[in-house]
Amino acid sequence: MGIQSEAVRNRGSRSKVFGTIPSGLILVMTLAVAIRLLYVLPLNPTSLSWSDESRYDKIAWHLAETGRFESSAYDAPPVLPGLLAIVYKVFGHNYRAARTCQALLSAAFVLAMFQLADMFFDRRTAYLTAVGVAFYPQFIYLSSVLYAEHTYLLLMALTVLGLARWQKQGRLYQLIVAGLLMGLTALCRPVFLLFFPFAAVYVWWQASPKVKLRYSLTVCAVAAGTILPWTIRNAMVFHRFVPISTGFGTHLWRGNNDVAMGDTGDRLLTPLEALWKQRAQMLLTDAQREKVTAQMEIFVQRLDQLDGVSRDRQMGAEAMRLIKAHPGKFLELVGRRFLTLYTAFSQLKENAEVANERNSLIAAFSFYPVLAFGIAGMILAARRYKASLLLHAVIASNLAAYLPMTACTRFRLPIDGYWIAFAAFAVVAACDRLTRPAGENLPPQPAIADKPLST
Repeated sequence: MGIQSEAVRNRGSRSKVFGTIPSGLILVMTLAVAIRLLYVLPLNPTSLSWSDESRYDKIAWHLAETGRFESSAYDAPPVLPGLLAIVYKVFGHNYRAARTCQALLSAAFVLAMFQLADMFFDRRTAYLTAVGVAFYPQFIYLSSVLYAEHTYLLLMALTVLGLARWQKQGRLYQLIVAGLLMGLTALCRPVFLLFFPFAAVYVWWQASPKVKLRYSLTVCAVAAGTILPWTIRNAMVFHRFVPISTGFGTHLWRGNNDVAMGDTGDRLLTPLEALWKQRAQMLLTDAQREKVTAQMEIFVQRLDQLDGVSRDRQMGAEAMRLIKAHPGKFLELVGRRFLTLYTAFSQLKENAEVANERNSLIAAFSFYPVLAFGIAGMILAARRYKASLLLHAVIASNLAAYLPMTACTRFRLPIDGYWIAFAAFAVVAACDRLTRPAGENLPPQPAIADKPLST
């Protein structure tokens, strides 16, 4: 106990989120920004690589020019277009400026992951995590594309850090801040709504008995209150109840229809279009194809009469019908989606320039060792430091979001920082095991004091 208390006291002042930052960490943050700038600055400042980027860019530029947010219900999440609009307002319609902004924001992500690893594990793990995040090739690449995932991973890390700060110090305002960040993160990527139940359970578990219910409801209420103004805006624009955006029903159908394969191509499926017909030709017998095509023609006629919101809901209802009719196939597709999600590099047909053998090897050599050590670190952390289950919850919520629908590598990237933290912990623990004399005590406990599960 004396060793633990001393370790906590020695780290007390330096564990403040925006307090004194260790010089070593400043160096890592600087290198993280520098390597990203070296990667993004030579890129063409007038062109984008992916269709998703073009959609976000169109919304953001219109917002910067007119002050009005105009999009389909599917593209309604406001955070990334809002951030890009601010950049465009200051620097003009300049993709290099937007990429530079993302490169600079990476320093905050490195800092947040360092703080999380420092709080849950120890300082050595924190530094190793920061270095891993700074030089992780997938994160470097992510700073070059105008995807929501880059902003999402930063907001997610700040949310988890806010909950960890509350767990350590127990102040209500910290829980409120965490709730605000939860709502903002969901406005960036609505799949983060799946994290809300995990957060509520974590708060219930860690709060004292008298305030368990109140605090669990508080964090969710604040998060919901953060989202509410956008829900009201959507009701006025689309004349439907759309909390943040549509898309759940569409992706549920894409991942669970007669020609779904559980691979990254599922997310591109549209009824009766080229890929759907190609899959039907490949997967179905002549009789099956004739029957399914006839059913799909009726389904498409029905969809053509609906607006975007109703169309999404109708596709979700059709997907649920298919899932209930074929639960075995659904479970098989879930397994395939798991493998797709945890493949180092998705097979891409949209951009052959990116989908090359070199990039595939870089992704494989960087991700699979992290995953292997991360699994070991996750198991060890769950045994030693129960409070770190908050990090496990982030990974679990990502699986809960994507396994029922569609999957690709990009959807997993925002949680790779937590795998890196677990991998760093496993490496440090292994080094301690190899260098510690037999019979010597374990290293000092983390700054967060674990509570038994029974409390």
